[in-house]
Formats: sequence, structure tokens, C-alpha cells
Amino acid sequence: MTPLFLLAAISFIPSPPTPELQLKPCDIAGLSKPAQCGTYVVPERRDLENGRTVALRVVVVQPAKRQHEDPIVFIPGGPGQGAAQMAAGIVQQLQGIDEGRDVVLIDQRGTGGSSPLVCEGGFDLLSPVRRKQLQACADSLRARADLNAYGTDDAVADVEDVRGALGYERVNLVAGSYGTRPALEYMRRYPARVRTAVLRAVVPAGFNIIFDATMNSDAALNRVLDDCRADSVCSAAAGDAHAHLEKLRAAIANTPGGVTVTLPGPRTVLLTDTLFLQTVYALLLNADTRQMLPVLLKQATTDGMATLASIAGSITHQVYSSVAFGMYMSVVCSEDAPRLDARQREQLRALQGSLGSLILDACTAWPVAAPATAPTPVTAKTPTLIISGVLDPATPASAGDEAARQLANATHVVLPATSHAPFLPACGTATIRRFIDDASVSSVDLSCAGNVKLKAFRD
Repeated sequence: MTPLFLLAAISFIPSPPTPELQLKPCDIAGLSKPAQCGTYVVPERRDLENGRTVALRVVVVQPAKRQHEDPIVFIPGGPGQGAAQMAAGIVQQLQGIDEGRDVVLIDQRGTGGSSPLVCEGGFDLLSPVRRKQLQACADSLRARADLNAYGTDDAVADVEDVRGALGYERVNLVAGSYGTRPALEYMRRYPARVRTAVLRAVVPAGFNIIFDATMNSDAALNRVLDDCRADSVCSAAAGDAHAHLEKLRAAIANTPGGVTVTLPGPRTVLLTDTLFLQTVYALLLNADTRQMLPVLLKQATTDGMATLASIAGSITHQVYSSVAFGMYMSVVCSEDAPRLDARQREQLRALQGSLGSLILDACTAWPVAAPATAPTPVTAKTPTLIISGVLDPATPASAGDEAARQLANATHVVLPATSHAPFLPACGTATIRRFIDDASVSSVDLSCAGNVKLKAFRD
């Protein structure tokens, strides 16, 4: 459901920006291409006059020679990740695909440098014992922001405003995970402005981030443990991985405040039930780390939690710290939680200690209202390439199938031996670039990804 500088001349910009969006050469750590940076001020609430504003951070990364007038606009996931904030990593992911095109990166409102909604403690605030801290963060953010104004609808309007300010007639959308939700909505509202779309790990209309991602990830977890049981080498090394998982869950959940693990350094990691679930989920997001999970559970059960705690600490720093937690809550608590029916809520709570049930309960302390309208399926004729991973625990191939059914001109490719990451198949760079250049799904051939094989289980 993650994750170098030369100066450039203004002439690389497609047309003179409006006075409200002045771009200047900027240095971005880790980025080898020239970039222009600026801010664009938008109303926080477009239905109010003289209300608060949000300054959106915008980065335009430029090719050595611009050959196309239509840029790539990248929308990352989370929700809560900012594209400008992750500029270097995103451009690396797009290497070869962005040839001859500007790449436009916007920190979505509430993320990165665009009035970020952050909470000290981040996702650990989902724990029921941290409810007072969660409410305190919401109260603090409400003093400077309307938490109802940081959802998908607002982000879509922001993208359109920035596009117009930069002077591009049409754009090529590239989006991943939650980022496909605003991408699809942008395609629905502004079909004439979208030349092509590449959607990785898609979240189609009707997909519920809290319910569907939780149920899918629970199935993916059971699948990897079952795969280990059926593998003689893994089974011998990991033992009964299902039993180890339940034993760890109980040991951590039944320790008030979490288990404190001392690591070399010395340093300590507080392994809470929430952090444990986050860690397991994050390991499932990559096909390689998925393969280490069964043995890791066995080691943590029989040899101590040091390795598990060390990995948990790294994941918190590398993965979850890039997400603005308050923005995440504002999106899922307004767009997903209210649309759960009684049966779905009961199913979530039956999965004891699941992230979905923790999020659902935490939303009771996050003061937002549901949008007036429900998500609408997108039927735009935009040439669209949908890419899924067969092992994805969050947005499975079935979600890609649903998106392809809704769209009028889409092709769906399912990558074998692939999870939520990597973002795009390395062997498919030329094909994806050709798809964007030709704006035709008939040119798509990602059969090279069939050479990717799932690695053996490991510790």
C-alpha cells in the first residue's frame, strides 16, 4: 500500500508560468537531473471566500532535451506521501520512462511541504492505548487546518490548478497504490487533459482501503505461511509458522505498552501490537521480504525478538515515516470508514488486532465527515496501462481487473512473482515508454516480466 543536481534554465518550462507559480532552479539531494521548484497557493476550501490557503510545493524535473510537450505527472500512494518530497526516488523509478519529458511532482495537500498534517508517534497512534494522543493531535491540527479539506477531491482540483498554472495542455499520469484513486478521479473529471495513464497497484472506484486492503493482506499472510508449510526446506526451518504468528501476537498484545527490545548500540525498540502488524504488512509488500517472514516469526518466537525489532525499527524509519499520518487519517476516515456496512465492520473486528480494525476504531477520534458523493466508476477513453502484482497483499490483481472493466480503453498486466513493489518491472522500461509515446494499449508487451522468479524462502 514505498520508496544528483544540476541547475536548469527557465526555457525548459513548457510556457511562462502564471505570476502565482514562480519556478526557480533548485538543488534536490539525490537528483541528477535539473529541477525547478516553487509553490502554488490554492484555497483550502474552494467553497469559501477569503478562507485559509494552502501553499503546494511543486517540483518540475527536466530532461536533457525536451522532446514532448506533455509531461509525466506522478501521484504517489499512502495516502500521505508527497511526490515532491520523494523526488529523487520517484525520478529513479521513472528512469528511461520519462525520456524527453518533464516530470511534475506535487506534494499533495497535507503532505511533504504542502501544509503537512503530521502527528508525533505516527501510525503507533492507532493503538487503543494511544487514543488520547491521537485526539490531541487532531485537536492541534484543527487549530490550523480544516481536516475535511485534505481528501481526494481537493487533491484532484489542486492537480488541475497546477497543470493550468504550468501551461501544459495535456499530461500523462503515472500513479501507484492510493495515488491511483486521485488519478482515476482526475481522469473522470478532466478526460480531455489526460493523454495516457499508467496505474500500478490500482485502487478502483468502490475499493475500500480499510476493508479490502485488510482482508486481502490477511489472505496474503495466510498464503505465505501455507506456501512455507508446503515447502519442505521452509517447513523444516520455520516449523508451524501459523502457531508462531499467533504466539507472537499474543505475547506483544498482552504486554502493557508493548515489548521493549534492547539492540546493539545500545538502542531500544518498543515493539507494540501496532508496530508488529505494520512490520508484517510491510514485509508482505515486497516479494523478497515476503520470503523471509515465516523463518523470522519462528526466530522471534524461539530465539528472542531482536531481529524482528530491528527490522520493525528500520521499517518505521524507511516506510511509514514518509507518510503524513494526519493526512492518511483524514482520507481513510472520511472516504473509507463511513462506507463500511455492518457486515464489513463485523468482519474487520473478527480479525483480532488487524490494522483495519485498529484504523476503524481510531477513526472515531478523527473529526471528519464523509464526502457528499460516493466514488463513481471511471469510463474515460484514456489509453490506460494497469499493472498488478500477483502477490500484492493490498491491491490484488482482482482490483486491476475491476479497474480495467470500468475503463473503456485499458489493458491489465499481472506481474508474476511480484508484490506491491517494485513499482515497475525493470525489463519493461522501453515498453512503458513506448506506451506513453504512442498513447496506445496495443503496443504493450510486458512478457519479459515472466522471467522474474520468486526467490526461495530465507531467513
